Amino acid sequence: MLRGDRLRKLRKKKGYSQESLAHILGVTRQNISAYELGEADPPVSKLILLARALGTTTDYLLGLDDVKEKGRKIVESFLESQIDELRKKYPDLIIGAAHGKGTHTQKLIYAFLTLLDITGEIRDDTYMRTVVDILSDLPEDITEMDRKAISALTKYISQKRSNENTSGINY
Repeated sequence: MLRGDRLRKLRKKKGYSQESLAHILGVTRQNISAYELGEADPPVSKLILLARALGTTTDYLLGLDDVKEKGRKIVESFLESQIDELRKKYPDLIIGAAHGKGTHTQKLIYAFLTLLDITGEIRDDTYMRTVVDILSDLPEDITEMDRKAISALTKYISQKRSNENTSGINY
């Protein structure tokens, strides 16, 4: 069942009136009102459009997930894919779960950073430029705490690479 309270907050945050959101979805303003009041649920096709228009996930709108930030999911998915690729490339490498407190994103950053240091992949200019570019272009809705952690990671990568380039060692 759609969480009308979440829909209403996100709609207002994005600056949509019920009428303008209804126009985007191809429904009436009364439909939007009914969704927000919990009197009706949108069909799946409209639920997907709602999530896209509001920059969130269908899981968040349905109350199945408390992470409303689509951007956070994108960053986490990217980091998980990079960790998986490094593990495939180095099958004998064992890395445990990230230690310490923090969000899932921060733990993924810790694991990714550890893998970069262990594997030496930080020396691959093309790969690191891609990683830095993706992590530098953060979605607006990512949390400030995760934004700071990702910023620290990109600074670390840049510093590590410039130190290696100035040390006179060519990789």
